[in-house]
Amino acid sequence: IIVAPQCPSDDTWCNPDNNCVDTSESVVWNNYDVETTVTTNANIMAYELLQSVISEYNADSDRIYGAGVSMGCFGVMNMAMNHPRLFSAVAAVCGGTDSDAAYRLYGTSVWFFHGGSDRTVSVENSRAAYSAYSAAGLDVKYTEYANVDHDSWTNAFAETEFLKWMFSKSLPELAKGDVNGDGRIDIRDLVRLKKRIGIAENTVIYGNADYDDSGALDSGDLTTVRRILLGS
Repeated sequence: IIVAPQCPSDDTWCNPDNNCVDTSESVVWNNYDVETTVTTNANIMAYELLQSVISEYNADSDRIYGAGVSMGCFGVMNMAMNHPRLFSAVAAVCGGTDSDAAYRLYGTSVWFFHGGSDRTVSVENSRAAYSAYSAAGLDVKYTEYANVDHDSWTNAFAETEFLKWMFSKSLPELAKGDVNGDGRIDIRDLVRLKKRIGIAENTVIYGNADYDDSGALDSGDLTTVRRILLGS
């Protein structure tokens, strides 16, 4: 099943606040902060379309794949971060994302592609995201094409391992309390949960830490994680 929505001419897939900077040569889209970026109507509608297709055709929710080129890359990464564990893998081509939001992508594999001479969207976007996501322990790859401008998608989708890589991915099952999705419960889960507790949207992101099924992350959930770490 392939879903390929088209962006309306009066909207964008992602509006990275004031980071879209006009230059003499081109419009350079930079990485952005997902928590302060308003999701566009086009992105919301694309997500709702995807959900309706998943429901209607009984698609395997552990094997949903995303791909985006240029503005579409910003859009698919924005959707992935706003809806954690939506995609099992994402191909992010010549675009950008929030380099500091790796915690929203645990369980999702990402392959970044970019042209080393891109004059439209800076290659530093993908370099920075790859570096940050790798440091955070995500399953991430990066391919940079020397002397290639904005059209890196021709090379990216011609990669012989591309489809094999993508279709080999499925969402891992998260253990209760493993809020960063690294396969174990440790002090990093406790610290991350403590920082995010009480923020409504994070109940979706860290839903597997809602031990009492209250619909919110609260001090009781924090206490439970502490007890797990203490072995009690």
